[in-house]
Amino acid sequence: MRKYGVEIGLSIVVSPMIMGRQRDLEKSDVPRDPPCHIYIVTQAPRVSILPDDVTIEDGVISGRARRQIESDYEYFDFQMSYQLSNGVEELSWISEYPYEDFSLAASDSGEVLVSGSASILVSQLDTDASWRVQDVLYVGQAFGSSGERQAFDRLRKHDTLQRIYSEQRPDREIWLSLCAITDVATLSTMHPTDAGSVTDEEDKDHALRVYQRVIQNEHFNGHEGVALAEAGLIRYFQPKYNKIFRDNFPDPKHVSLSECLDLELNTIVIELHGINIQTSYKSPTVEAGELHFPQYPLFEAEGRTSLFDFWSEFNGHASKGDPDRA
Repeated sequence: MRKYGVEIGLSIVVSPMIMGRQRDLEKSDVPRDPPCHIYIVTQAPRVSILPDDVTIEDGVISGRARRQIESDYEYFDFQMSYQLSNGVEELSWISEYPYEDFSLAASDSGEVLVSGSASILVSQLDTDASWRVQDVLYVGQAFGSSGERQAFDRLRKHDTLQRIYSEQRPDREIWLSLCAITDVATLSTMHPTDAGSVTDEEDKDHALRVYQRVIQNEHFNGHEGVALAEAGLIRYFQPKYNKIFRDNFPDPKHVSLSECLDLELNTIVIELHGINIQTSYKSPTVEAGELHFPQYPLFEAEGRTSLFDFWSEFNGHASKGDPDRA
């Protein structure tokens, strides 16, 4: 039977705050608040727009984008309106081979008014959803002792990322999503007929203990939350270049789970909100989607799973400082 009448789970929301190629992020103002401690390395077909395929007239930019699929191309026709600023009479579309980046400049002065990636531009337009899909190759995190280290700091010198670049297909481009934990919440469930084996007072004390350690102290917004989010996303997408957590999360030997098991949390839910940046994430094991909700139950419907039982036994033989628990 259930131990608690009200079983409590943990929900951690992971929000990509910015996505770009490494060279784009080097020149951008990478978000620092909220801090981006999680990064997702992805790949997508190369998208380009040839200058000869663009016309600008009567306040409308018309063009044709192409994405490379092996040695072939797929095309998308687009239109977007614009308004000229004071002193600018005509616009020019500027792009150089391989035509994956562009600039819009004043025709008379050559002043660049806006520039960007053809892929990002197309993803913002009303195109087929498949043009917004990113294949997950690697998930990682950077935190430091007190949260001073963020994702892009780690990515500047990252052996696995360099390996991904070296093995990159010519028709694909590598993208980096920098993500922050934007919400941590508890999820409560009740059984219609099973009131649990503990007293009402013990049930309330448990709920209060969870609330104080998860919500009031923002305990899981820090390193524990980052570690859980990273592990949960790796287990869910099973990225090609990750090894740890791909097949064994949740596991009571993972230090990141110790707090959840001490609190007797019922379930961990990781929410990935790609909708924030109009991006769908996928992998060979996961269909493309802007929203993902991987769930990891720590208990069976009829009581504690072997995971909790193993943790109870394991915790009796190892202190929290035991390095073997990592």
